[in-house]
Amino acid sequence: MSWKGKKVLVTGANGFIGAWLCSKLLEKEAKVIATVHENDGLLGVHGIQDKIKTVLFDVADAESVNKAFEEGPEICFHLAAKSSTRDASKDLTDTFKTNVMGTLNIANAAKEKECALVFVSSVKTYGGQTESCFNEDEQLKGTSAYATSKIAAEAICKMFSNYPETNIAIARLSNIFGGKDNNYSRLVPGAIKKVKEGNAPQVLGTGESMLDLLYTEDAVNGLLLLGEKMLAEEMKAETFNFGSGKWHSVREIVGKISELMGSEIKPEFSGTENPCKECMCIEKAKKELNWEPKYTFESGLEKTIEYFEKVL
Repeated sequence: MSWKGKKVLVTGANGFIGAWLCSKLLEKEAKVIATVHENDGLLGVHGIQDKIKTVLFDVADAESVNKAFEEGPEICFHLAAKSSTRDASKDLTDTFKTNVMGTLNIANAAKEKECALVFVSSVKTYGGQTESCFNEDEQLKGTSAYATSKIAAEAICKMFSNYPETNIAIARLSNIFGGKDNNYSRLVPGAIKKVKEGNAPQVLGTGESMLDLLYTEDAVNGLLLLGEKMLAEEMKAETFNFGSGKWHSVREIVGKISELMGSEIKPEFSGTENPCKECMCIEKAKKELNWEPKYTFESGLEKTIEYFEKVL
């Protein structure tokens, strides 16, 4: 399928994944409508803010959302959210207003305009403890504010899938990393910045948590393949995992960053943690979307470091 000329609405377009998605859609000659909460963001880092139509809006405001859908998109990728696991618990009202009520507004507008909808969810909904890999049919056990809000948002999508005019899919992403990310509180860019400056990366916890990491271009390619499938056939809240299918400890991740940057700096760990163990089964995406990661853990880190070496 060609994206050329397709009208695509991307919410949360100034965010890390949203900006990467908009950039890839532009490469494919789609007509991108990007909703943003404020003008400053990562669309500028990608240098594409003047190449797409941007709409200032608040996802929690139904009238604002409806105006965005008046642009006539054929498909919407819904990424607008309070996405920081730590920050989500600081203001529960705002988190649930944005992540849950915002998704309700988006799903309702998509239904009214008969626009296909890809809701972007998270590995955090599974609850962070597995001895193998999470598959899409497992019970969701996430209990943090962020995970709970995403579970509730998924439930809204499943409710709307009962309407005959709706076409909805859910994409659960693992821990995404890559270049053009200015949030240095995140593990990968934060560690790269510290090592570049000659300082020890500061890691909260013991470094024992096991994470499934996915390079951003692989994540975006997965979303695009899912979107293509949706535009070709109807879905009723079908869910797809996008991850690496492997796990790496935080200690290993930060150590590998130092190694690839030619540094002997060791990270400093502080505080205690309840270690998580995350890994996503990606067989469904492989089979039904013909998708799998092109970047390994190491090659993705190499490309990410290459970017930050130039800008830091």
